[in-house]
Formats: sequence, C-alpha cells, structure tokens
Amino acid sequence: MRVEATPLFTIAAAGVSVLALTSALIFNFALPVAHDPNSSGSHLNAAFALASMAAGAAAAVALSRFASKRKEKYSTPIITGVILGCFLIFGVAMFLQSYSQSADRRRSALAAAWGATGNITSVLVQSDNKIVLAGAGLARILPDGLPDPDFNRIVRFQGPASVPPLGTGAGDPVLMAQLDSGKIIVVDHYRIGCVLPGGADDPSFHPFAPPDHSTALAKQPDGRLLLAGVFDSSRRRIVRFLPDGSKDMTFRAAVLPDGHVRSIAIQPDGKILVAGWLKSVAHDWNARLVRLLADGTFDPDFEVEKITGEPPAGAAAKAFVLLQNGSSVISWQDPQGAFIVGHYASDGRRVPKSSVVDGLDDLPLTAFAIDRDGGLIAGSYGISRLSSTGDRDRDFSGPANGSWKIHEIQMQGDKILVIDTDNKLTRLQSNGEIDLKFQVPSFPVYSE
Repeated sequence: MRVEATPLFTIAAAGVSVLALTSALIFNFALPVAHDPNSSGSHLNAAFALASMAAGAAAAVALSRFASKRKEKYSTPIITGVILGCFLIFGVAMFLQSYSQSADRRRSALAAAWGATGNITSVLVQSDNKIVLAGAGLARILPDGLPDPDFNRIVRFQGPASVPPLGTGAGDPVLMAQLDSGKIIVVDHYRIGCVLPGGADDPSFHPFAPPDHSTALAKQPDGRLLLAGVFDSSRRRIVRFLPDGSKDMTFRAAVLPDGHVRSIAIQPDGKILVAGWLKSVAHDWNARLVRLLADGTFDPDFEVEKITGEPPAGAAAKAFVLLQNGSSVISWQDPQGAFIVGHYASDGRRVPKSSVVDGLDDLPLTAFAIDRDGGLIAGSYGISRLSSTGDRDRDFSGPANGSWKIHEIQMQGDKILVIDTDNKLTRLQSNGEIDLKFQVPSFPVYSE
C-alpha cells in the first residue's frame, strides 16, 4: 500500500519539533550556562527553540494542507496538530520568559547568592548614578536599587583551582573607575580588567602584569589611570596605564619601596596627591601626604610634613579625602594609640587647630566622602557630617556610634552609600536616616 508523502513529512516535522522542544526545555532547566547571554550555551538554547518553532510550523502547514483534502478521514491528525501547536507555543513562550529574566527561582536555586546577603566590598557610582557592585563578581543596579537589565554579566565559578570571576575581592578591595567611554576598569586581587557598558569583557583591553597587591586607583582627566600597589618587577608603588591596558612608560613615580599608598587623588590642575606612609630613597624622610607632578616626580612647591625614623604602628593614613577648596583631610593613629585627624592646605602645610576637622579627633575614622554642598561625611563606628566650615550638622541623624563599623563611603547625588565591615551596602538619606526604599537585590553565583 502506498503511503502519501504529506503524512510522512508531517510525522517527520512533528518528531523534529518535539525533539527540539524537549532539548530546549531540558537544556534550559538543567544547565545554568544556558542563561548566560555571553556564553555559547545560550546560543545553542536559542537554536533549539528556533528549530522547535520552525519544525512545529512545518508540521502545522503540512497537516492543514493534507486535512483540507480529506477532512472526513483524517480528523485525528488535525486534532493532533492543534494539540502539538499549542504545546509548542506554550513551551517556547515559557522558555523565552525564563531566558529573559535575570534571576528567577530556578536560577537562584542553582548556587549561592550575593548582594543582599553581603559580599559587597566596593561600589562605583557611575556618571548616570547607576551603581556597580563588586565583591563576589560584578553586578550593576539602577539608582533606585533594582537590577540593571542592560548589564548582562553572569558570575560563574568553574572549580576550586580556577581564577574567581572579575570583581572578586579575596580579602583585598576591588578598585574601579569609569572611563569617559562608559567602560569600567576593574582591579581585583587577581587581575586588571575592563568591562563594556553592557557588562561583557572588553576584547580590546590588554593589561600589563597586575601587582601582587593593589591599594588605590584614580583616573586622570586625560583618561590615563594611576594604580598603586606592590610590584615585584619595578618595585615602584605607583604606575600609570592607558585605557587600552598598556603601561605608560613616561611615568616615573617618585614614591619608592618601603611605603604604603592608601589613596590617590587628582587635583583639577592635574597634579597628583598621594596619601599613606610614603618614603623616597632620594629624600631621607617619610610622609603621610605628598604631591607629584604629571610625570610622577615630586612637586617642589608642595610643603611636605616630614616624619623621620621608622613608622610607628598605625602611623599611615587610614582615610583620606580631597576637599572642594583643594585642601585635604587625613586620619591616622599616633604611637600612643590616639586617633588624629589632620587638615592640610592645598600647598601641603598642616593647618593648626583647623575648624574643618574640629571635634573629629579621638574617633577611629576609616572613611571620608564629600557631599554636594561641600560637607565632610566621616565614618568610623557610626557616621557624622560636618559642614564646609567644620560645624557639626546637628540635623544629621546617622546611626549612632557603635552600631556598625564603616568600611567605605560613596556619594550618589545627595544620597550616601555605606559599606560596613560585614560587606553589606546601606543607603542613607541626605539627613543621615536609612533609606528604607533602597534594597540591594540578590545576584546568583553559578558553579560549573
């Protein structure tokens, strides 16, 4: 008996459709890599879905053409085709919905999470007020705290012997800076990387060998970047590199071994302020604050507060900030254990009995920030605000001292972002009250 070609084609198309759909659903549910828009797995999953839709459409067309000739004899294939088409539409729609979501229940159950539960060691506030989080990888949230759907980056660990994802602190701070192009430079414990605005790694970025330990990163107005740390090869504490990752060999930092750089700040005229415990072999002295010229050499017009002898415990700068008027504030601990806050003029002279920092002594200050009004936000085991003239803001009702220990402070417009020593991120209103509307989301971490 002769079997018509149309039923055979229909059976084959239906089989391919069921096989493709089944593969897509299994791949979607079973493998976390399928959700990564930057991986080959996501493309394979999409191919399965397209094959399923194409084969289903072919089966439906074949069934309709065949049934139009023999309606009375082939009602069962018609019903089967309708059921198959509904099944395909429902399955593909479900797959596309799960693929478009950044984190749903199935995905978060596959591995641990970070963000809301902690593991945030650093934040970068972009020019558009979006916030880049680092600690267990990289993530970005919108100004209101919701996940940024335009930042597609999946955090994956590939085993204990592999290098953790970019943005992993591993006990060190993750340093970040945004370039004018929107790209993000990231320096973590393991490497120097560059991330495109959409979250993918920049394939055109080819960095030099990273330091063993990085402590400070700053972007100059011309886009070049300064990085401080411990470098075995050159033994210099500061290097400069270009936005493409190559080292700038014209920069020769005068701050040499046996020191520690805590912070780097760029003045509007391009000169470079460096805070920490700094020593120059060419000059027989130590200092907490020096200024470098654009080529990395000492600025002879900057009056350095020289400290002789070996550094006592706690003598290095613990927190540093550049004020809007060009002066700067540094905190440290003296040999007797007392906590000191110094105010330095723009030419390097220490300002005696400065009203700008009056009342901040004897506080173990660990972080500073400047708000949009020029006020000084100071963090220790609590947080306080001083006006630009040094008057304590009595209307600032931040959490009381002793309630938490602050690790980092960043400004987001008039809001205050605080990372505590538990690596959790909190946002405060301009008056110091906790912003209860700001909730950091959870971000999944996958293992393969």
